[in-house]
Amino acid sequence: MRAVLLILIPMLVLCAVMTAVFWLSGKPGADTPPAPYDSQVADAQPAPVEKTKKTDTPPKKPPPKPATRAAVKPLPATAPRPVPASARAVAEAVDDLVNINRARRRRDRGQQLSIARKALASNKPAPAIAACDRILSAHPDDVDALSIKAEALVRMERFAEAADAFKRAVQNRPDDVRLRYNHAVVLSRLERFGEAIRSYEAILERQPQHAKAMYNLAVILHDEGKLTDAAALWSKITEVNPNLASAWFKRGVVAMQLGDHETALKAFSQADKLEPNRADTRTNLGIAHQELGHLAEAIVAYQRAREVDPKYLPAVNGFAEAYLRYYESNPQTDEPFELTLSWCEYSLRLKANQPRLRGLFQRALRARPGSVGAMNGLARVLITTPANSPQYTSDRARAFELCQKSLEAKPDQPDVTALLKRLRKEAP
Repeated sequence: MRAVLLILIPMLVLCAVMTAVFWLSGKPGADTPPAPYDSQVADAQPAPVEKTKKTDTPPKKPPPKPATRAAVKPLPATAPRPVPASARAVAEAVDDLVNINRARRRRDRGQQLSIARKALASNKPAPAIAACDRILSAHPDDVDALSIKAEALVRMERFAEAADAFKRAVQNRPDDVRLRYNHAVVLSRLERFGEAIRSYEAILERQPQHAKAMYNLAVILHDEGKLTDAAALWSKITEVNPNLASAWFKRGVVAMQLGDHETALKAFSQADKLEPNRADTRTNLGIAHQELGHLAEAIVAYQRAREVDPKYLPAVNGFAEAYLRYYESNPQTDEPFELTLSWCEYSLRLKANQPRLRGLFQRALRARPGSVGAMNGLARVLITTPANSPQYTSDRARAFELCQKSLEAKPDQPDVTALLKRLRKEAP
């Protein structure tokens, strides 16, 4: 501001001077000064006029001399006139006032919080952090500034700094559930699960029905292998929020891991009602039925899963598992075993390298040691073992052995013969 005034005032003064000069030079009579008085000319007698012939044309008068305008001297090209002391004082006063107001705004907590909130709402976390830091420089424990700063740090994915800011805010306002929840979420993002569990538990002590805290805590407990605690919490969550399909699904998963198949069946059935057309829910429902010995219901559930996704591998393998389990209990029937191999072959075409499929073929081969189909299927799964796997050499040797036994039992198998030649060439 001061610099602007120092430039503007000399320019205004210069314009005023030039305007005055041009205005004065334009007045009548101002350009030609009066002629000096000549006494000799005034006292002299007029000269006698010569007589001339009268003519029709009057004598020409000499043209008047043109009046000349006084030349205006150009202004010297010198430095601008110095600013008067009064103008300089005004400029300094204005500059001081601006600085004072700026300093007041920077110290004004309400204005800085407003700036921070507007910046955060506009997805501009850096200005929000700067405004909060101006508050925290004078008031290090200001909870609102710490909270907004932490949220801005989360936007910038600076989670460790955000966790520290939330922690300081919680320490100064321990009963603020919102702050504790945000702190726990950031701790989860940092995989500091022990601290996150304690934070969620502190929330539930103050607000036992906090649905999000219960849900997140149950997920962490499940991931940490604390299945009994997770199951109890999922049960409570589904009671508080009976229409939450994801909670029923997770409750069913934990129940199956604990061997509580009745609860799993109930949970997956409810999840399927609330959120139908999910292949994973229907497949898990089939597994629960299968574990309870409900073979027909399990087959129906797997078929419903394949209606959503015909190539959904867990459902395809579920069919093989169901028929194989029935055959293991009833080895006198051939059809369940043939259906087992049929579904295993289909799964193999979809994806060969599957640990579960390897297990199904191994179980089928134990159930019928001379089964050519089981030997061939297992050999084709074994050759998909990656070269960098510790089992690569042993799996290759086992596949070679299975191909030889299969050809001994049934020589006319071109695909098995080709596989055996390939394995023989690759052998060291």
